[in-house]
Amino acid sequence: MNDKERIELIDRIYNEVKEYRAATSYFTRKNISVSFVRAAKKDEMARVNALYGSADNRYW
Repeated sequence: MNDKERIELIDRIYNEVKEYRAATSYFTRKNISVSFVRAAKKDEMARVNALYGSADNRYW
């Protein structure tokens, strides 16, 4: 394997990992938002806020 092939392989893997991370982040945010919606319907916001943090504490 020469340097060009090695760099191409690294670039391909980097782009794949970046796509997987974006997909994981998207689904995580969607799942958390579904939790908030369901908790609001059941009046259990305190429990969900304890689990995920308040709006000021969230990083996502």
